[in-house]
Amino acid sequence: MLWNGGNENLWGHEDWGWKERLGDLTWGARYYDELFPKVLAEVDPTRPYSDGSPYSPGATPEERHPNDPDHGTHHQWDVWNRIDYSHYRDDVPRFASEFGFQGPATWATLERAILPDSAAVPEGFKESEVFLLHQKAVDGNGKLDRGLAPHIDVPDDFTDWHWATQLNQARAVRYAVEHYRSWWPRTAGAIVWQLNDCWPVTSWAAVDGDGRRKPLWYALRHAFADRVVTVQPRGAGLVAALVNDSDQPWTGQVEAVRTTLAGEVRATSDVTVTVEPRSVAVVPLDGDVVAVTDPADEVLTVTFGGARGLHRWAETKDLALDPAPLRTTVTAQDGGYRVEVTATSLALGVTVLADRLDPDAQVDDQVVDLPAGATAVFHVTGRDLDPEALVAQPVLRTENDLVRAAG
Repeated sequence: MLWNGGNENLWGHEDWGWKERLGDLTWGARYYDELFPKVLAEVDPTRPYSDGSPYSPGATPEERHPNDPDHGTHHQWDVWNRIDYSHYRDDVPRFASEFGFQGPATWATLERAILPDSAAVPEGFKESEVFLLHQKAVDGNGKLDRGLAPHIDVPDDFTDWHWATQLNQARAVRYAVEHYRSWWPRTAGAIVWQLNDCWPVTSWAAVDGDGRRKPLWYALRHAFADRVVTVQPRGAGLVAALVNDSDQPWTGQVEAVRTTLAGEVRATSDVTVTVEPRSVAVVPLDGDVVAVTDPADEVLTVTFGGARGLHRWAETKDLALDPAPLRTTVTAQDGGYRVEVTATSLALGVTVLADRLDPDAQVDDQVVDLPAGATAVFHVTGRDLDPEALVAQPVLRTENDLVRAAG
Protein backbone atom coordinates (compact mmCIF):
# COMPACT_ATOMS: atom_id res chain seq x y z
CA MET A 1 0.00 0.00 0.00
CA LEU A 2 2.73 2.45 0.95
CA TRP A 3 6.50 2.56 0.75
CA ASN A 4 8.09 4.01 3.90
CA GLY A 5 11.56 5.52 3.98
CA GLY A 6 12.49 4.81 7.57
CA ASN A 7 11.33 4.29 11.13
CA GLU A 8 11.62 7.24 13.58
CA ASN A 9 14.73 8.62 11.84
CA LEU A 10 13.16 11.99 11.05
CA TRP A 11 11.81 12.20 14.60
CA GLY A 12 15.15 11.11 16.05
CA HIS A 13 17.06 13.82 14.23
CA GLU A 14 14.73 16.46 15.66
CA ASP A 15 14.48 15.34 19.28
CA TRP A 16 17.10 12.80 20.30
CA GLY A 17 20.31 14.83 20.32
CA TRP A 18 21.51 13.88 16.83
CA LYS A 19 22.01 17.49 15.75
CA GLU A 20 24.31 18.27 18.67
CA ARG A 21 26.42 15.18 18.00
CA LEU A 22 26.60 15.54 14.21
CA GLY A 23 27.01 19.28 13.81
CA ASP A 24 27.25 20.01 10.09
CA LEU A 25 27.78 16.36 9.14
CA THR A 26 25.15 14.64 7.05
CA TRP A 27 22.80 12.24 8.81
CA GLY A 28 21.20 10.63 5.76
CA ALA A 29 18.29 12.93 5.00
CA ARG A 30 18.89 12.64 1.26
CA TYR A 31 18.19 8.91 1.40
CA TYR A 32 14.65 9.61 2.59
CA ASP A 33 13.73 12.71 0.64
CA GLU A 34 15.66 12.15 -2.62
CA LEU A 35 17.19 8.72 -3.29
CA PHE A 36 14.42 6.38 -2.09
CA PRO A 37 11.55 8.22 -3.83
CA LYS A 38 13.60 8.47 -7.03
CA VAL A 39 14.33 4.72 -7.07
CA LEU A 40 10.73 3.83 -6.26
CA ALA A 41 9.41 6.11 -8.99
CA GLU A 42 11.33 3.89 -11.41
CA VAL A 43 10.65 0.42 -9.97
CA ASP A 44 7.15 0.85 -8.50
CA PRO A 45 5.42 4.03 -9.68
CA THR A 46 1.97 2.71 -8.69
CA ARG A 47 2.34 3.09 -4.92
CA PRO A 48 2.84 6.23 -2.82
CA TYR A 49 5.95 6.92 -0.78
CA SER A 50 6.33 8.45 2.68
CA ASP A 51 9.68 9.82 3.87
CA GLY A 52 9.33 8.05 7.21
CA SER A 53 7.14 7.15 10.15
CA PRO A 54 6.23 9.30 11.94
CA TYR A 55 6.16 11.92 9.17
CA SER A 56 4.35 15.19 8.53
CA PRO A 57 4.10 15.52 4.73
CA GLY A 58 4.32 18.79 2.87
CA ALA A 59 6.95 20.42 5.08
CA THR A 60 10.51 19.87 6.25
CA PRO A 61 11.01 18.41 9.75
CA GLU A 62 12.20 21.86 10.86
CA GLU A 63 9.01 23.49 9.59
CA ARG A 64 6.60 20.90 11.00
CA HIS A 65 7.50 18.28 13.60
CA PRO A 66 7.55 14.74 12.15
CA ASN A 67 5.42 13.44 15.04
CA ASP A 68 2.78 16.17 14.90
CA PRO A 69 -0.56 14.33 15.42
CA ASP A 70 -2.32 16.83 13.17
CA HIS A 71 -0.35 15.74 10.08
CA GLY A 72 0.55 12.39 8.54
CA THR A 73 1.58 9.50 10.76
CA HIS A 74 2.02 9.59 14.53
CA HIS A 75 3.82 7.38 17.08
CA GLN A 76 2.60 7.34 20.69
CA TRP A 77 5.20 6.08 23.16
CA ASP A 78 4.71 8.44 26.10
CA VAL A 79 2.07 5.91 27.07
CA TRP A 80 4.03 2.83 28.11
CA ASN A 81 7.21 4.80 28.77
CA ARG A 82 5.98 7.38 31.28
CA ILE A 83 2.21 8.05 31.48
CA ASP A 84 -0.99 6.08 32.06
CA TYR A 85 -2.87 4.55 29.15
CA SER A 86 -5.82 6.88 29.79
CA HIS A 87 -3.65 9.50 28.06
CA TYR A 88 -4.16 7.78 24.71
CA ARG A 89 -7.22 10.02 24.51
CA ASP A 90 -5.08 13.17 24.71
CA ASP A 91 -4.33 13.00 20.98
CA VAL A 92 -6.56 12.45 17.96
CA PRO A 93 -3.90 11.73 15.31
CA ARG A 94 -4.49 11.51 11.59
CA PHE A 95 -2.96 8.02 11.50
CA ALA A 96 -1.57 6.20 14.56
CA SER A 97 1.23 4.22 12.93
CA GLU A 98 2.97 2.90 16.06
CA PHE A 99 1.95 2.42 19.69
CA GLY A 100 1.84 -0.47 22.13
CA PHE A 101 2.07 -1.78 25.67
CA GLN A 102 3.95 -4.67 27.25
CA GLY A 103 2.81 -7.92 28.81
CA PRO A 104 4.51 -11.24 29.65
CA ALA A 105 4.43 -14.35 27.49
CA THR A 106 1.81 -17.03 28.13
CA TRP A 107 2.29 -19.29 31.13
CA ALA A 108 3.05 -22.40 29.07
CA THR A 109 5.79 -20.54 27.20
CA LEU A 110 7.34 -19.28 30.45
CA GLU A 111 7.07 -22.79 31.90
CA ARG A 112 8.93 -24.26 28.94
CA ALA A 113 11.60 -21.62 28.84
CA ILE A 114 12.35 -20.10 32.23
CA LEU A 115 10.05 -21.11 35.08
CA PRO A 116 11.69 -23.39 37.67
CA ASP A 117 10.71 -27.04 37.75
CA SER A 118 9.13 -26.75 41.19
CA ALA A 119 5.35 -26.67 41.51
CA ALA A 120 5.31 -23.16 42.98
CA VAL A 121 7.03 -20.09 41.59
CA PRO A 122 9.59 -18.94 44.17
CA GLU A 123 9.17 -15.61 45.91
CA GLY A 124 10.96 -12.82 44.08
CA PHE A 125 10.95 -14.60 40.71
CA LYS A 126 9.69 -11.45 38.99
CA GLU A 127 12.97 -9.70 39.83
CA SER A 128 15.17 -12.75 39.29
CA GLU A 129 18.08 -12.70 36.86
CA VAL A 130 16.48 -15.22 34.52
CA PHE A 131 13.16 -13.36 34.30
CA LEU A 132 14.82 -9.98 33.79
CA LEU A 133 17.06 -11.46 31.09
CA HIS A 134 13.84 -11.95 29.13
CA GLN A 135 12.75 -8.32 29.64
CA LYS A 136 14.71 -5.97 27.38
CA ALA A 137 12.76 -2.74 27.91
CA VAL A 138 14.51 -0.17 30.09
CA ASP A 139 12.91 -0.52 33.56
CA GLY A 140 10.36 -2.79 31.92
CA ASN A 141 8.98 -4.35 35.10
CA GLY A 142 8.78 -0.92 36.70
CA LYS A 143 6.75 0.36 33.76
CA LEU A 144 4.47 -2.67 33.95
CA ASP A 145 3.79 -2.01 37.63
CA ARG A 146 3.33 1.73 37.21
CA GLY A 147 1.01 1.13 34.26
CA LEU A 148 -1.06 -1.31 36.32
CA ALA A 149 -1.29 0.58 39.61
CA PRO A 150 -3.83 3.27 38.58
CA HIS A 151 -6.28 0.51 37.61
CA ILE A 152 -5.51 -2.52 39.76
CA ASP A 153 -3.30 -2.75 42.83
CA VAL A 154 -0.06 -4.54 41.89
CA PRO A 155 -0.23 -8.16 43.16
CA ASP A 156 2.65 -9.65 45.12
CA ASP A 157 1.97 -13.21 43.97
CA PHE A 158 3.65 -13.94 40.62
CA THR A 159 0.69 -15.92 39.25
CA ASP A 160 -1.66 -13.00 39.91
CA TRP A 161 0.92 -10.48 38.66
CA HIS A 162 1.33 -12.46 35.44
CA TRP A 163 -2.44 -12.44 34.83
CA ALA A 164 -2.79 -8.78 35.85
CA THR A 165 -0.07 -7.51 33.51
CA GLN A 166 -1.29 -9.62 30.59
CA LEU A 167 -4.78 -8.26 31.19
CA ASN A 168 -3.54 -4.67 31.52
CA GLN A 169 -1.69 -4.96 28.22
CA ALA A 170 -4.93 -6.05 26.57
CA ARG A 171 -6.90 -3.28 28.27
CA ALA A 172 -4.44 -0.55 27.33
CA VAL A 173 -4.21 -1.35 23.63
CA ARG A 174 -7.94 -1.96 23.21
CA TYR A 175 -8.55 1.40 24.93
CA ALA A 176 -6.32 3.09 22.35
CA VAL A 177 -7.76 1.32 19.31
CA GLU A 178 -11.37 2.05 20.26
CA HIS A 179 -10.48 5.70 20.87
CA TYR A 180 -8.80 6.00 17.48
CA ARG A 181 -11.59 4.21 15.63
CA SER A 182 -14.25 6.36 17.27
CA TRP A 183 -12.70 9.43 15.60
CA TRP A 184 -13.00 8.26 11.98
CA PRO A 185 -12.45 9.96 9.54
CA ARG A 186 -10.22 12.33 11.53
CA THR A 187 -8.16 9.29 12.55
CA ALA A 188 -7.93 7.05 9.52
CA GLY A 189 -6.00 4.08 10.88
CA ALA A 190 -4.00 2.44 13.65
CA ILE A 191 -1.07 0.01 13.58
CA VAL A 192 -0.13 -1.72 16.84
CA TRP A 193 3.42 -2.59 17.82
CA GLN A 194 3.68 -5.57 17.76
CA LEU A 195 2.22 -8.78 16.36
CA ASN A 196 4.63 -11.51 17.46
CA ASP A 197 7.93 -12.44 19.11
CA CYS A 198 10.87 -14.59 18.09
CA TRP A 199 11.77 -15.68 21.65
CA PRO A 200 10.07 -16.13 25.08
CA VAL A 201 10.18 -12.53 26.23
CA THR A 202 8.06 -9.99 28.08
CA SER A 203 7.18 -7.57 25.31
CA TRP A 204 4.64 -5.62 23.31
CA ALA A 205 3.66 -8.65 21.20
CA ALA A 206 0.18 -10.15 20.88
CA VAL A 207 1.60 -13.61 20.02
CA ASP A 208 4.47 -14.89 22.13
CA GLY A 209 7.70 -16.55 21.04
CA ASP A 210 6.19 -20.05 21.07
CA GLY A 211 3.30 -18.91 18.87
CA ARG A 212 0.71 -18.76 21.65
CA ARG A 213 -1.85 -15.97 21.63
CA LYS A 214 -1.73 -13.64 24.61
CA PRO A 215 -4.90 -11.95 25.91
CA LEU A 216 -3.87 -8.93 23.82
CA TRP A 217 -4.49 -10.89 20.61
CA TYR A 218 -8.14 -11.43 21.54
CA ALA A 219 -8.53 -7.83 22.70
CA LEU A 220 -7.25 -6.67 19.31
CA ARG A 221 -9.78 -8.88 17.55
CA HIS A 222 -12.55 -7.31 19.61
CA ALA A 223 -11.28 -3.76 19.07
CA PHE A 224 -10.76 -4.20 15.31
CA ALA A 225 -14.05 -6.02 14.65
CA ASP A 226 -15.99 -4.77 11.62
CA ARG A 227 -18.68 -3.47 13.96
CA VAL A 228 -17.88 -2.05 17.39
CA VAL A 229 -19.83 -0.23 20.10
CA THR A 230 -17.65 1.85 22.38
CA VAL A 231 -18.51 4.49 24.98
CA GLN A 232 -16.26 7.52 24.64
CA PRO A 233 -15.99 11.01 26.16
CA ARG A 234 -16.91 13.98 24.00
CA GLY A 235 -16.58 17.34 25.67
CA ALA A 236 -18.08 17.14 29.15
CA GLY A 237 -20.32 14.16 28.33
CA LEU A 238 -20.38 10.63 27.01
CA VAL A 239 -21.33 9.23 23.62
CA ALA A 240 -21.83 5.82 22.11
CA ALA A 241 -19.55 5.58 19.08
CA LEU A 242 -20.96 3.02 16.64
CA VAL A 243 -18.20 1.92 14.29
CA ASN A 244 -19.41 0.26 11.08
CA ASP A 245 -16.44 -0.83 8.98
CA SER A 246 -18.53 -3.18 6.86
CA ASP A 247 -19.92 -2.47 3.40
CA GLN A 248 -23.56 -2.71 4.58
CA PRO A 249 -25.67 -0.24 6.59
CA TRP A 250 -26.08 -1.06 10.29
CA THR A 251 -29.56 -0.30 11.65
CA GLY A 252 -31.11 -0.95 15.02
CA GLN A 253 -31.91 0.29 18.51
CA VAL A 254 -29.14 1.80 20.60
CA GLU A 255 -30.12 0.63 24.06
CA ALA A 256 -28.32 2.14 27.05
CA VAL A 257 -28.93 0.94 30.60
CA ARG A 258 -27.38 2.07 33.87
CA THR A 259 -27.44 -0.67 36.48
CA THR A 260 -25.85 -1.67 39.73
CA LEU A 261 -23.04 -4.19 39.35
CA ALA A 262 -25.53 -6.86 40.41
CA GLY A 263 -27.87 -5.88 37.56
CA GLU A 264 -30.53 -3.73 39.25
CA VAL A 265 -31.74 -1.26 36.61
CA ARG A 266 -31.43 2.41 37.52
CA ALA A 267 -32.17 4.08 34.15
CA THR A 268 -32.58 3.26 30.46
CA SER A 269 -32.70 5.00 27.11
CA ASP A 270 -33.07 3.89 23.49
CA VAL A 271 -32.94 5.44 20.05
CA THR A 272 -33.12 4.05 16.52
CA VAL A 273 -29.95 4.63 14.50
CA THR A 274 -28.63 3.75 11.04
CA VAL A 275 -24.87 3.74 10.59
CA GLU A 276 -23.85 4.01 6.97
CA PRO A 277 -21.18 1.66 5.54
CA ARG A 278 -17.57 2.54 6.36
CA SER A 279 -18.58 5.21 8.84
CA VAL A 280 -19.03 6.03 12.53
CA ALA A 281 -22.19 7.34 14.17
CA VAL A 282 -21.87 9.21 17.45
CA VAL A 283 -24.94 9.01 19.71
CA PRO A 284 -25.00 11.33 22.76
CA LEU A 285 -25.72 9.66 26.10
CA ASP A 286 -27.43 12.02 28.49
CA GLY A 287 -30.13 12.36 31.12
CA ASP A 288 -30.76 9.74 33.80
CA VAL A 289 -28.84 7.00 31.98
CA VAL A 290 -25.53 8.76 32.77
CA ALA A 291 -26.57 10.35 36.08
CA VAL A 292 -24.44 8.01 38.16
CA THR A 293 -25.19 8.00 41.89
CA ASP A 294 -22.66 5.42 43.13
CA PRO A 295 -19.56 5.15 40.91
CA ALA A 296 -18.32 2.10 42.83
CA ASP A 297 -21.49 0.10 42.22
CA GLU A 298 -22.81 1.17 38.82
CA VAL A 299 -22.05 0.35 35.21
CA LEU A 300 -23.38 1.62 31.88
CA THR A 301 -24.07 -0.98 29.18
CA VAL A 302 -24.77 0.08 25.59
CA THR A 303 -25.93 -2.50 23.05
CA PHE A 304 -26.57 -2.13 19.33
CA GLY A 305 -27.03 -4.75 16.67
CA GLY A 306 -25.54 -7.56 18.73
CA ALA A 307 -22.47 -5.55 19.81
CA ARG A 308 -21.93 -4.29 23.35
CA GLY A 309 -19.86 -1.62 25.05
CA LEU A 310 -19.41 -0.98 28.78
CA HIS A 311 -18.53 2.17 30.67
CA ARG A 312 -17.41 2.27 34.28
CA TRP A 313 -17.23 5.40 36.41
CA ALA A 314 -14.50 4.00 38.66
CA GLU A 315 -11.28 2.09 38.18
CA THR A 316 -11.35 -1.64 38.79
CA LYS A 317 -9.62 -1.38 42.16
CA ASP A 318 -12.32 1.05 43.34
CA LEU A 319 -15.34 -0.99 42.15
CA ALA A 320 -17.42 -3.06 44.55
CA LEU A 321 -16.83 -6.17 42.44
CA ASP A 322 -18.15 -9.56 43.45
CA PRO A 323 -15.08 -11.82 43.82
CA ALA A 324 -17.05 -14.83 42.53
CA PRO A 325 -19.28 -13.44 39.77
CA LEU A 326 -19.74 -16.51 37.56
CA ARG A 327 -21.88 -19.62 37.24
CA THR A 328 -20.15 -22.19 35.04
CA THR A 329 -20.95 -25.32 33.07
CA VAL A 330 -18.42 -27.53 31.26
CA THR A 331 -19.51 -29.94 28.54
CA ALA A 332 -17.25 -32.30 26.60
CA GLN A 333 -17.46 -31.93 22.82
CA ASP A 334 -15.53 -33.19 19.81
CA GLY A 335 -11.90 -32.19 20.20
CA GLY A 336 -12.36 -30.36 23.48
CA TYR A 337 -14.80 -28.68 25.83
CA ARG A 338 -17.59 -26.13 25.86
CA VAL A 339 -17.26 -23.77 28.82
CA GLU A 340 -20.37 -21.69 29.49
CA VAL A 341 -20.19 -18.85 32.00
CA THR A 342 -23.02 -16.64 33.22
CA ALA A 343 -22.41 -13.48 35.22
CA THR A 344 -24.36 -13.14 38.45
CA SER A 345 -22.76 -9.70 38.86
CA LEU A 346 -20.51 -7.60 36.64
CA ALA A 347 -17.66 -9.90 35.57
CA LEU A 348 -14.71 -8.18 33.96
CA GLY A 349 -12.06 -9.68 31.69
CA VAL A 350 -13.39 -13.25 31.76
CA THR A 351 -10.63 -15.45 30.34
CA VAL A 352 -9.90 -19.17 30.12
CA LEU A 353 -6.11 -19.66 30.26
CA ALA A 354 -6.26 -23.17 28.83
CA ASP A 355 -2.48 -23.42 28.38
CA ARG A 356 -2.21 -23.66 32.19
CA LEU A 357 -3.58 -27.21 31.82
CA ASP A 358 -1.98 -28.27 28.55
CA PRO A 359 0.60 -26.34 26.46
CA ASP A 360 -1.26 -27.39 23.31
CA ALA A 361 -4.73 -26.38 24.50
CA GLN A 362 -6.33 -23.36 22.86
CA VAL A 363 -9.43 -21.24 23.46
CA ASP A 364 -11.49 -19.26 20.96
CA ASP A 365 -11.89 -16.07 23.01
CA GLN A 366 -10.53 -14.18 26.00
CA VAL A 367 -10.99 -10.90 27.94
CA VAL A 368 -14.78 -10.82 27.77
CA ASP A 369 -16.70 -8.33 29.93
CA LEU A 370 -20.11 -9.58 31.10
CA PRO A 371 -22.77 -7.44 32.76
CA ALA A 372 -24.98 -9.22 35.28
CA GLY A 373 -27.18 -11.80 33.56
CA ALA A 374 -25.05 -12.08 30.41
CA THR A 375 -23.60 -15.38 29.20
CA ALA A 376 -20.46 -16.21 27.23
CA VAL A 377 -19.40 -19.54 25.73
CA PHE A 378 -15.74 -20.49 25.33
CA HIS A 379 -14.67 -23.40 23.15
CA VAL A 380 -11.47 -25.07 24.37
CA THR A 381 -9.55 -27.45 22.12
CA GLY A 382 -7.60 -30.12 23.94
CA ARG A 383 -8.00 -33.64 25.24
CA ASP A 384 -8.05 -35.16 28.73
CA LEU A 385 -8.41 -31.83 30.49
CA ASP A 386 -9.89 -31.69 33.96
CA PRO A 387 -13.36 -30.10 33.61
CA GLU A 388 -13.27 -28.80 37.17
CA ALA A 389 -9.86 -27.22 36.62
CA LEU A 390 -11.16 -25.45 33.51
CA VAL A 391 -13.46 -23.32 35.66
CA ALA A 392 -11.16 -22.74 38.62
CA GLN A 393 -8.15 -20.53 39.21
CA PRO A 394 -5.55 -20.20 37.81
CA VAL A 395 -7.28 -21.27 34.55
CA LEU A 396 -10.57 -19.36 34.64
CA ARG A 397 -9.68 -15.78 35.55
CA THR A 398 -11.50 -12.49 35.84
CA GLU A 399 -10.48 -8.96 36.65
CA ASN A 400 -12.59 -9.40 39.79
CA ASP A 401 -10.02 -11.95 41.01
CA LEU A 402 -7.36 -9.28 41.14
CA VAL A 403 -9.34 -6.95 43.36
CA ARG A 404 -9.85 -9.81 45.76
CA ALA A 405 -6.18 -10.80 45.55
CA ALA A 406 -5.02 -7.26 46.24
CA GLY A 407 -7.51 -6.82 49.05
